[in-house]
Amino acid sequence: VSAVLVLVFGGLTLYFHDERFIQVKPTIVYGMFAAVLGFGLVTNRPLLQALLGTVYPGLTATGWRKLTINWTGFFVAMAVLN
Repeated sequence: VSAVLVLVFGGLTLYFHDERFIQVKPTIVYGMFAAVLGFGLVTNRPLLQALLGTVYPGLTATGWRKLTINWTGFFVAMAVLN
């Protein structure tokens, strides 16, 4: 995802000679991650568990929910700060 966005926004930066396109790329990536994790929270699908289940084998459903909430908050904060 990040590589495609780098190519697209890098190309737009070069084409329009405007550095704002490449500067907004991290905000879009963080927003997408937050949206995907937030969607998982709303639909009760532990998306992080599917991705990181082998790393944290003893984590309960409540633990996965808290971890997902924390990561979603992190990505939202990073998007806002950028």
